[in-house]
Amino acid sequence: MSFYNFGILSWSSRLKDPDIHDLYKDRVGIMEDGSIYMNNMQLSDSGLYHIMTQYISENKPEKHSRFHLQVFEPVSKPSITAKCLRDNITLSCFSSQGSEVTYSWETLPPCGNDSCVHLGQTMEIHPLPPSESTSYVCAAQNPVSRATSDPIDLGVCSTPRPTVSQFGWTEETVVAAAGSTTKVTVGERVLFTVSPETNQNEITDMRFNNFILLSWSSRLKDPDIHDLYKDRVGIMEDGSIYMNNVQLSDSGLYHIMTQYISENKPEKLLRFHLQVFEPVSKPNITAECLRDNITLSCFSSQGSEVTYSWETLPPCGNDSCVHLGQTMKMHPLPPSESTSYVCAAQNPVSKATSDPVDLGVCSTPQPP
Repeated sequence: MSFYNFGILSWSSRLKDPDIHDLYKDRVGIMEDGSIYMNNMQLSDSGLYHIMTQYISENKPEKHSRFHLQVFEPVSKPSITAKCLRDNITLSCFSSQGSEVTYSWETLPPCGNDSCVHLGQTMEIHPLPPSESTSYVCAAQNPVSRATSDPIDLGVCSTPRPTVSQFGWTEETVVAAAGSTTKVTVGERVLFTVSPETNQNEITDMRFNNFILLSWSSRLKDPDIHDLYKDRVGIMEDGSIYMNNVQLSDSGLYHIMTQYISENKPEKLLRFHLQVFEPVSKPNITAECLRDNITLSCFSSQGSEVTYSWETLPPCGNDSCVHLGQTMKMHPLPPSESTSYVCAAQNPVSKATSDPVDLGVCSTPQPP
């Protein structure tokens, strides 16, 4: 049995035990009827397997069986990020786990027509009047799994925002949805939305990991903001709270508690989970050439929670050729079959690709 011309297992009916390559000894074996099993499949096991059977004592032609295996990581529940601009809204969907993930969007409740389904990881739409606000859900899926996000109401982008001159804001705002995780880039601005309550006397507190950073009462003009946040945090007319220039240290759980003073109403608690990411930088590849194998390593000097993937160049046209992980091991090929690889570094907010490396660099004759 071979994997891309690399011998994994060899067995003869005259012998008791098969000869299994060291890399596969704990996962591969042969059964009484000659079938071969492989346990604990990994993404790197995707590819073409070739089993050849030769008959020793009979005049029979050898038998060839080919198997194409695709291994997938299941998707995780996706989260939605909304960026509200003056003329349009951009919704982005991201699943932190899963290979070969595709995304789709649908209104909630479904419109009952496939034309309402939008394919792709991002979707741009024009703002609607608050009375026509619509909710959307995003689905992440691959051939072995599917997961759906919590809904997001586009009314979050209908919140009146102060003018640019008032706060020195740019036009772009990332809207955090209560009850879900919002992923943002270092330096962006986040709006924690609170549904407006008209003619209410109320007290609002905002906590970050149980640390009070803002307290406000409708009877007072200005909020009480902790010294560490005075230049970055404020409250808007409808009670929504903004945070400018977010940093990695701002990642965590936020609670906004509203208590109503003059009416017998229960207090209102909203939870926001914020994840802040540093964008990745262009990665570099290093190659370690040994006699029996080549190890490629990929590294991006900037970026938080970076994941890596590899692909041949030009692409082979098949997703099974994509390898996930920061390192990749392979067996040397003849110079005539040398292949180039590129590495991609990405996180939920950015992606960058390396320059290609040609495995011909390892074809130089090695000293004995």
